Amino acid sequence: KRTRLLNYRLEFTLSNIVKNKNLVAYLHDTYLNTSSALNMSGTTGFDFDVNSNAGSSAADRFFITFKRIARFNNMNAAVVANDIVVNWANDNETIVDRYEVERSVDGTNFVKVAETTANESKTTLNSYSAIDFSPAPGIYYYRIKAVGSEYGVYDYTEAVKIKVVKDKTGMYVYPNPVTNNTIALKMNTAMPDGVYGVRLLTTGGQVMMNTKLQHTKAASTESISYPAYITNGTYQLEVTGPDKKKTVINIVIANK
Repeated sequence: KRTRLLNYRLEFTLSNIVKNKNLVAYLHDTYLNTSSALNMSGTTGFDFDVNSNAGSSAADRFFITFKRIARFNNMNAAVVANDIVVNWANDNETIVDRYEVERSVDGTNFVKVAETTANESKTTLNSYSAIDFSPAPGIYYYRIKAVGSEYGVYDYTEAVKIKVVKDKTGMYVYPNPVTNNTIALKMNTAMPDGVYGVRLLTTGGQVMMNTKLQHTKAASTESISYPAYITNGTYQLEVTGPDKKKTVINIVIANK
């Protein structure tokens, strides 16, 4: 029997239909070319209309698929000075609200050590980073938990194993590559107070910037602005402390 030209409402009740907390049901409308997440623990209503266009009353207009709430890419962790930098990307985060970085000493029992909000642009590949500051030397496991914005859904990456050895390096640049004409120089509490000389050089040794900064142990990050005329590429950041100790850090400038 032909559907009359009226407004209609579909209701979906999915309570307990899926046992896995990492799966979400999506209702696809082939006429409007839309996809909508359905409530995995209750009822979802969907209003639509049938008009004179044959596609609006097609028998196969609607269908449901089940997807994981996150599709992770390139999750990795690295030791940077005395911190752990965790990186990951996700190209399927329609209903992801936030990410939690978890750490474990045995690969089984994890605790949250950092958190970041999901990007508002959910239609492209989004990349993320988080820092676990100064964990004690030892072996650790890290994983990322994607938490859904509703319905109690979540998903995990596989855990990666990393070894932390006490590093004598007192400073590093993060993030690296740097953007927005600002270099964030991380300095640990072992760095002495005083005036630091800072030079930015090309790999060929040409000085592109020469400045100074006043550092106190209360500051963990010093922001160094560089001129807009400096083009994207690989450079060396040379930092000379009040004790005349010199540190050279390779950086990549990647202004958008």
